[in-house]
Amino acid sequence: MPVNRNGHLLHLHIIVFIWGFSAILGKMITVNAVSIVAYRMGLAVLGLALWVALSQKRKKKEGQLTPEAPTLPLEPKPGQNLAVESQDSTTPSAQPKSRKVTSAMRIKFVLAGLLIGLHWITFFGAIKVSNVAVCLAMMSTGSLFTSIINPLYNKKQPVYYEILLGLCVAATLFYVFQVEGDYWWGVALGLVSASMSALFAVINADWVQHYPADRISLWELAGGASLVIVILLVLPLFGLDYDFLTLAAPTALTAMDWLWLGLLAGLCTSYAFVASTHVMKWLSPFTVMLTINLEPVYGILLAWIIFGESETMTPTFYYGAIAILAVLIINGYLKQRDRKRMAAG
Repeated sequence: MPVNRNGHLLHLHIIVFIWGFSAILGKMITVNAVSIVAYRMGLAVLGLALWVALSQKRKKKEGQLTPEAPTLPLEPKPGQNLAVESQDSTTPSAQPKSRKVTSAMRIKFVLAGLLIGLHWITFFGAIKVSNVAVCLAMMSTGSLFTSIINPLYNKKQPVYYEILLGLCVAATLFYVFQVEGDYWWGVALGLVSASMSALFAVINADWVQHYPADRISLWELAGGASLVIVILLVLPLFGLDYDFLTLAAPTALTAMDWLWLGLLAGLCTSYAFVASTHVMKWLSPFTVMLTINLEPVYGILLAWIIFGESETMTPTFYYGAIAILAVLIINGYLKQRDRKRMAAG
């Protein structure tokens, strides 16, 4: 029977709102970006590992756990890619059953985690060198990156209106930051962060069709944590011992820092990471990334409420945010139109 797509879309919006709040927490924590990511991912891995262990124990106790066995994906139709469709899925029958998580796949999950580690380092780095508004606005380019990466990765025809909508977002941002020209370091780091997020979303959209979301997330977070450890241990050996690449000692963090890190790791990472991976079963990578364009709207509003004048931008910036929101609405309309045509045909 058809799934409640709107329910998954609403869930995604809740996740995006939480991610908008993570930018606020990143500004409130007093240590550098690498330290934030290191402690965030370390706490998130521990929390998620505990969740997986308790979940396994509960299923065994209830007699629900059966050994995982590899299953073949459904027979594709000519020209169809079951792993990642441009349109959002509407029926659970389109989803292959979970496969066994092999050692080879764990390695792939860890390697993908390097992308998310780099994404978060550049994300919080952009906040530190500019402000929350600039960082979150740059994340809106993720839809453009996704519209280009997705067809290349999956060897399929691009959806041309996705590229057009992505270009509209990029053009809007270019115009805005000709006016807001004091934040180019923040812009550069934000663009790198958005590109890493887009590539990660495309890869995950394939894997989540075949493997449990919590297992994928656990190994990916472990990979991201490994990247941070390498940065902190290896780069100083080559004389790259900069302040922003130095791990703050646990004693250097205040009680409030630990409170914000706990929220960042538990709510904004462990929960949001697994939940966002799960909804990719039903929503296309482009829809996911375009919905993430609302993260600036949520985050900038929260930042303005909490931080006041330091987050106030020119009217042009807010016009750009409204334009991005309009693109999001247009994408939703076009996706709905395409689904009706596919159902009728």
